[in-house]
Amino acid sequence: MHTPVRRSRRTAVHGVLIAVGALAIAALPASHLAGSVSRGELQEALVRTLDHAGNGFRSRVGVERLVQDRTVTVEEARKTLQEAEERVRVLEERIADAERVRRDLGDVHTDVALSAASLRQRAPSAGDVLRATAAALLHGESPVPALHAPLRQRMDHDRAIAALRHASVTNAAAATLRQLRLEHEAAASTLVTARAEAEEAERDALHAEENARAIQAIMRDVHEQVLRLQGELARIDARLRAKAERELIAQGLLDPSERRRGALRASAMGLQWPARGPLSAGYLNADYQRRFGVPHRGLDIVVGAGTAVHAAADGVVFLVRDGGATGYTYVLLGHRGGLATLYGHLSAVTVAAGQEVTAGQFIGLSGGQPGTHGAGPMTTGAHLHFEVIKNGSHIDPLTALP
Repeated sequence: MHTPVRRSRRTAVHGVLIAVGALAIAALPASHLAGSVSRGELQEALVRTLDHAGNGFRSRVGVERLVQDRTVTVEEARKTLQEAEERVRVLEERIADAERVRRDLGDVHTDVALSAASLRQRAPSAGDVLRATAAALLHGESPVPALHAPLRQRMDHDRAIAALRHASVTNAAAATLRQLRLEHEAAASTLVTARAEAEEAERDALHAEENARAIQAIMRDVHEQVLRLQGELARIDARLRAKAERELIAQGLLDPSERRRGALRASAMGLQWPARGPLSAGYLNADYQRRFGVPHRGLDIVVGAGTAVHAAADGVVFLVRDGGATGYTYVLLGHRGGLATLYGHLSAVTVAAGQEVTAGQFIGLSGGQPGTHGAGPMTTGAHLHFEVIKNGSHIDPLTALP
């Protein structure tokens, strides 16, 4: 029953992505649409555009789902708080009722009351009354005094028994009141805990929403810069090739005529590790996705804050993004052969946009400790985030590293 709805949603999303891709192609510089550009190259550009648009869509959905999860947590905490408040209210009403009962019963001084057993021993039986009456008549005396004394004793006995029963009820009411007060004390403690948890859940939800907006902005910025870089990679490739050719010619290792024929081509991917350390999260790590709501398109290399970070290959610095005290600092390098690399969570940067770098060159210091300069919201500890982009699409860096 739900299949048509899912298909229509998927179709709508695909339609939006295709429209975005078409608009991006239309916005390409005229040099990209010149007659020298093949149909295949335009199709490849469209695929890259769609891939980036899809990444943005999936990231947005993931972040929204993360916020929804926090909202559910807040609702559950509020429900628990309401239940605790209702429990305290009910117990307070029962305590008030118990106190009213105790006041109505009054204070009974059971220490002066006779025990029921002794009263039963002293209370006359019916036989005793008859014998006393017969004895008075035999002696010619009036039977009234003989009857009065046993009746008075019976009345005293009944009053004493009633007093004992009254005391028993009063004591039970007092015990009930004590129990209710104990339950109220426990419920009040539960209420304090529930209120604190609800407040914490609301703070977490607010923080999660703020983080989600920051993460969305960061992902959007990175995607836009990577897309921009694709339009510059051909020039970067030519620039790096010309530099390498000049160096080889100066060393006598390349004939100038070979340079004119473009003999020096880009070599296969072969990157150096930008820093050395264990990996805490790999490419498209599922735990990262669940925690931050966005795909993890790189490697997280665990190194201490302030560790030297090195360029993975010869290249040109395309962008240095300084996130400041609360934002995300990263460096984006363009290399030969349609390759690009990104270095994230940097605490300091030692290169500038447009600068040429060589493989292994020091480009900055790692960071990533939450709350520090350049760490941004997508981190739980010090590390270097490293991405590799090939022809506009992210790839697993492990496929390009030794």
